[in-house]
Amino acid sequence: ALMTPQRYFQDDQGRGLVTSLLCLLPYTDQPERGIELIRQVLAEGRLYGYHLRGLLTALGHSRAPGALALLTEFAGPGTSTFSTVATEWIEAVGNLGGRDSATTLLAFIETGCTAQNRALPNDHHLFELAANRIATLAQTDDELQSKILAFVNFPGPPERDFVIIKTVAALSSLDAMLTTLNLAIEDRSHRWPYFVLEEAFQELCLIKRRTPPDSNSYTLEPTRLVWLRR
Repeated sequence: ALMTPQRYFQDDQGRGLVTSLLCLLPYTDQPERGIELIRQVLAEGRLYGYHLRGLLTALGHSRAPGALALLTEFAGPGTSTFSTVATEWIEAVGNLGGRDSATTLLAFIETGCTAQNRALPNDHHLFELAANRIATLAQTDDELQSKILAFVNFPGPPERDFVIIKTVAALSSLDAMLTTLNLAIEDRSHRWPYFVLEEAFQELCLIKRRTPPDSNSYTLEPTRLVWLRR
């Protein structure tokens, strides 16, 4: 029924109904077949942009075989509305978990852009979200942490430097953060990578304690990580 009635695509209400039904398919007894049906419906090009946010979230929580492959297709060439669902895409890939999901997010981090190779220099929140997700996956994966830290040794555009710093900071390791001091910054005309470094070190090493009664003032105190290094 999902594949043929064209009337369901004529307005937002109909598209919403179809999308809701698609969200159920990864949770059936045959999730691979369900994901293939989703792929066929999406190939018609009648669902796009914000209509797909709920579907991406459903795929991320499904852990179904083939879900990551379909999510990767969302960010591939020809998906001109990827920026509309970029937040949900990053969350979904992170929720799937596992080495393959980590590799997908690493590609996002390594290039500092979407899988469409279209840089998003103003969407720092997307890079920060990806950094937090990959850092979570790397907490129990030494090999993945090593790959992240290896990026520090290779120069790249400012957007990539931003996400690398944020990713390393999200590991919550002072030793890991110290490696960013050797970050090979390619374009030194941009000052903000240095500001991001300063902010990351402050967040990792210092606690801001409000000074009553004026909530706008605070004192800086070392975090537990700093005390443990002494």
